[in-house]
Amino acid sequence: MKAIINNFQIDFSEPIDISIPLTNTDKNPIAWYLDAPQITPVIIDQWVGKVSEGASTNFNNIIFNPHAHGTHTECLGHITRDFYSINQTLKKFFFTAELISVVPTKNDEDLIITK
Repeated sequence: MKAIINNFQIDFSEPIDISIPLTNTDKNPIAWYLDAPQITPVIIDQWVGKVSEGASTNFNNIIFNPHAHGTHTECLGHITRDFYSINQTLKKFFFTAELISVVPTKNDEDLIITK
């Protein structure tokens, strides 16, 4: 029998954000040939939720696909007929993980991951 015991120390006061900000530009990640996310001000009758158009705050509708437009958490719901939500399924919140960066290879008009 082999036992490996690891001790980890975590400083929660200095987290590292690895997320990718959501924008409606070509700098936003885009997969599956979708268009960029849509970020538009709410419009109600003549009122436009945009400070530059007289509103007191910027008030936007955001339409995006988490799987195609940014970082997301994989979940059982990707591959099953039934719907599963990660926040309703996950009961443990801190994990050890290996973070890797993958550079895709150009294949005609597409970018693919080969290894």
